[in-house]
Formats: sequence, structure tokens, C-alpha cells
Amino acid sequence: MLKKGVYTRSPYISTLEKVQFIEEQGYMHGYFTKRRPLSGMEVTVLFLGQLTNIFSKVLFTGYAQVAQYKEVRNYLQDGKKIADKHVDVFRSILKEDDL
Repeated sequence: MLKKGVYTRSPYISTLEKVQFIEEQGYMHGYFTKRRPLSGMEVTVLFLGQLTNIFSKVLFTGYAQVAQYKEVRNYLQDGKKIADKHVDVFRSILKEDDL
């Protein structure tokens, strides 16, 4: 699956060889200036959000194919589009940090 590009490997955060201490208390720097690196917890949340929305896309597609009512089918297709947008956003954030 990796060779075909179908399988998405989870991000890997390497451990540092020496300890780095925080010198500034500006945790909000990413909102007004240059964006700070993602923390390990943020990477985990983004990756799991991406997996959840990929799974949702698959479910919405399957249920839309067997839905008897057109109104339900349209509702499920809208859900698939929303999940697709979320996957793109999560993927772009992870890609910006080379994860």
C-alpha cells in the first residue's frame, strides 16, 4: 500500500538529543507573526482528524449509494464534500510542517 501511495503513514516526531528550554512565553506568536512549529499534541489531533474525516467520506459515499430517498442522498453527498474539505485543510497544515 505504501508503494502505491494508498496508505498514509502516521507522522513521526524524532526525539531531540539535547534539551531545549523555552526562552520566550510567546505561545501566541503564530497568530500575529511567523507561525510557530506544531506541538506533538497538535500533530496527533490533526492526523486523527484527517483519518476520521477520511473514514466519514467512505461512510457517506456508501450510504449515499444505497439511500432510497433523493433528499437523504443529497444530504449524505453534502456531508462527503464537507469531510473532503476538512481532509484537505488538515493535510495542508501537516504538509506545511513537512509531516
